[in-house]
Amino acid sequence: MKKFRTVLKTKQSRHNLVQEKKILLGFKKVYNTLLEKYETSAFHNINEETKPVFLAELNSYWSEDKGLLKKGKLFLKGDSDMLNEASSNIQKKQYMKKRITPLISEVLRQSNLKWKMYDVINEVYKNTNAESLGDVMPANDISDTVLESFQSSLREFMKEVHFELTENSKK
Repeated sequence: MKKFRTVLKTKQSRHNLVQEKKILLGFKKVYNTLLEKYETSAFHNINEETKPVFLAELNSYWSEDKGLLKKGKLFLKGDSDMLNEASSNIQKKQYMKKRITPLISEVLRQSNLKWKMYDVINEVYKNTNAESLGDVMPANDISDTVLESFQSSLREFMKEVHFELTENSKK
């Protein structure tokens, strides 16, 4: 029969090994997610100005002693995009992008823009007495025309936004 001390040491050793693996796994998850967030494949590719921000963010999600922190778990779930006075431009940009993209998608969906464009295509179809949609124009040409129109409108919209932001930043 093994002595209690031997059994205890074996169990402690296994526990420490499991705990170490868990801590390292948490680090790898946070580190890789941060690399993705900073749009790079390796830490050495990050510019010198951004490296301290990256490391500070890493340390706010993971600790050498405790492993993955509560804030890190939220970060990995995608629920943590907290900004503060130390947030970098990259973090602010990511924060805005994450919120603006679904906003634009929802506005486009609610506006029924696609169906309104189909109405215009239908007008061309009727006015040219076409027998099929392919007789109006090839699908690629229609798509390209819609894209050009969208890009033109977007450029005008962004000029207005840029002007307003520039004016407001002067105050």
